[in-house]
Amino acid sequence: SGGWCFNELVKILKESIEVLENQGYEPKISAFLWMQGESDALDTDTVEKYGMRYEHLLTDLQEMFKDYFENCVYVDAGISEIWQYYKEINSWKKKHAEETENSFFIDTIVQGLTTLNEPVEEPDIAHYDCCSTIKLGELFAEKI
Repeated sequence: SGGWCFNELVKILKESIEVLENQGYEPKISAFLWMQGESDALDTDTVEKYGMRYEHLLTDLQEMFKDYFENCVYVDAGISEIWQYYKEINSWKKKHAEETENSFFIDTIVQGLTTLNEPVEEPDIAHYDCCSTIKLGELFAEKI
């Protein structure tokens, strides 16, 4: 009984697997790419629970889709500096990647990803802008 985003992720995974199987394929999940943590970086209470919740996310997904996970690579990307507790969230993500086999962390700050370049009149500072989103996709692909 996860939150809305988790439930949507599970729903989309199930639907996608079903479509592929109905077409005669045997789908396998070989990579899990994650870019999340902004809302968790708003207060100390959610920051303190972030690591535990992330572990539950991975454990729950692996259990629910155990027949599909195959030598899976996990890649997590850091959140931007605009969030109050970004250092804590990114530190946890990095630590998890260092301690977990087949896991990688993308330091989006070191990579120079930005949030302020669009739209020009009213940037969406909560998310990376277009060029940074493309760069993040390339960084994900490199890790896989």
